[in-house]
Amino acid sequence: MYGIEQKAVALCRILPMAEPNLDKVAKQLEETLSQLKGTKDPAQRKSLLRTMRRLLIEADRINLLKKEP
Repeated sequence: MYGIEQKAVALCRILPMAEPNLDKVAKQLEETLSQLKGTKDPAQRKSLLRTMRRLLIEADRINLLKKEP
Protein backbone atom coordinates (compact mmCIF):
# COMPACT_ATOMS: atom_id res chain seq x y z
CA MET A 1 0.00 0.00 0.00
CA TYR A 2 1.36 3.37 -1.00
CA GLY A 3 0.16 5.66 1.76
CA ILE A 4 0.52 9.27 2.72
CA GLU A 5 3.70 8.53 4.68
CA GLN A 6 5.60 7.75 1.50
CA LYS A 7 4.24 10.89 -0.17
CA ALA A 8 5.17 12.99 2.86
CA VAL A 9 8.72 11.68 2.83
CA ALA A 10 9.07 12.45 -0.86
CA LEU A 11 7.69 15.96 -0.41
CA CYS A 12 9.95 16.46 2.60
CA ARG A 13 12.94 16.17 0.31
CA ILE A 14 11.43 18.40 -2.36
CA LEU A 15 9.51 21.13 -0.52
CA PRO A 16 10.66 21.46 3.10
CA MET A 17 9.19 24.29 5.15
CA ALA A 18 11.63 26.69 6.77
CA GLU A 19 10.57 25.69 10.27
CA PRO A 20 8.36 22.68 11.00
CA ASN A 21 5.51 23.96 13.16
CA LEU A 22 2.62 21.57 13.67
CA ASP A 23 0.52 24.16 15.53
CA LYS A 24 0.71 26.55 12.58
CA VAL A 25 -0.26 23.81 10.13
CA ALA A 26 -3.16 22.74 12.37
CA LYS A 27 -4.44 26.32 12.52
CA GLN A 28 -4.23 26.62 8.73
CA LEU A 29 -6.16 23.34 8.40
CA GLU A 30 -8.92 24.65 10.69
CA GLU A 31 -9.18 27.90 8.74
CA THR A 32 -9.29 26.04 5.42
CA LEU A 33 -11.99 23.68 6.72
CA SER A 34 -14.04 26.66 7.88
CA GLN A 35 -13.77 28.24 4.43
CA LEU A 36 -14.70 24.93 2.79
CA LYS A 37 -17.87 24.68 4.89
CA GLY A 38 -18.87 28.20 3.90
CA THR A 39 -18.60 27.91 0.12
CA LYS A 40 -20.75 26.30 -2.53
CA ASP A 41 -18.56 27.26 -5.52
CA PRO A 42 -17.11 24.04 -7.01
CA ALA A 43 -13.88 25.68 -8.19
CA GLN A 44 -13.21 27.24 -4.80
CA ARG A 45 -14.03 23.98 -3.01
CA LYS A 46 -11.59 22.13 -5.28
CA SER A 47 -8.87 24.65 -4.49
CA LEU A 48 -9.55 24.43 -0.75
CA LEU A 49 -9.43 20.62 -0.88
CA ARG A 50 -6.04 20.80 -2.60
CA THR A 51 -4.82 23.14 0.12
CA MET A 52 -6.09 20.76 2.80
CA ARG A 53 -4.30 17.84 1.14
CA ARG A 54 -1.05 19.82 1.05
CA LEU A 55 -1.43 20.78 4.71
CA LEU A 56 -2.16 17.18 5.74
CA ILE A 57 0.95 15.99 3.92
CA GLU A 58 2.97 18.70 5.65
CA ALA A 59 1.57 17.66 9.05
CA ASP A 60 2.58 14.06 8.36
CA ARG A 61 6.04 15.22 7.30
CA ILE A 62 6.46 17.12 10.56
CA ASN A 63 5.37 14.05 12.54
CA LEU A 64 7.84 11.89 10.62
CA LEU A 65 10.65 14.35 11.35
CA LYS A 66 9.81 14.23 15.06
CA LYS A 67 10.05 10.42 15.01
CA GLU A 68 13.51 10.36 13.41
CA PRO A 69 16.37 9.88 15.89
